[in-house]
Amino acid sequence: GIVLSPLKQKPHLTVSKQGETLNIKVEQDIFTFSLYSNLKLTVYLPGDNSLDAKVVCSSGDIDISGMQFGDLTVSRSSGNLKIENCKAVMLDSDASTGDTFITSSSISSIDTFCHSGNTTIKNTAGSVKVRSTSGDIDVVGAEGAIDIGCTTGDISLDMAGRNIGPVTVNMTSGDLRFFVPKDAAFDLKANV
Repeated sequence: GIVLSPLKQKPHLTVSKQGETLNIKVEQDIFTFSLYSNLKLTVYLPGDNSLDAKVVCSSGDIDISGMQFGDLTVSRSSGNLKIENCKAVMLDSDASTGDTFITSSSISSIDTFCHSGNTTIKNTAGSVKVRSTSGDIDVVGAEGAIDIGCTTGDISLDMAGRNIGPVTVNMTSGDLRFFVPKDAAFDLKANV
């Protein structure tokens, strides 16, 4: 159905179902030229599910907490993404601008890309792939393979006390800090 505001000029929700897919959209009359900065949409789902979810946002922050998914896809033009205490098979995230913060989650495969913004991943289980054109990348306490590519920005990897897979870092400009457990054995290949 459609949930309209009293004046059709304000944002309103459109809810539709297509097969097994529930679509929730925030829409606004295309002839309205005003900005609404305090629009908030909260969606509650059963906590114990393995549904695939896709979140698309033009501008605004996205907070996801305490959820379980199959595959989770998050796409945003601008705004921050915060994921806490979640489980998923796969997370695919992309953004033009905005920070990404993922913590205390169990996600088998994380693949995130951001043109401009910082990425922080803390205490997560699963492989991590991060691509950034401009922004700092901070990975702390991740388990699994790590693959990072950054054009401009600092990278900090802290693997103390964790079981990690291979680590690959490609960067053009910025500083790299890499902390490993005291008794760690590893091979290092570096080109400057």
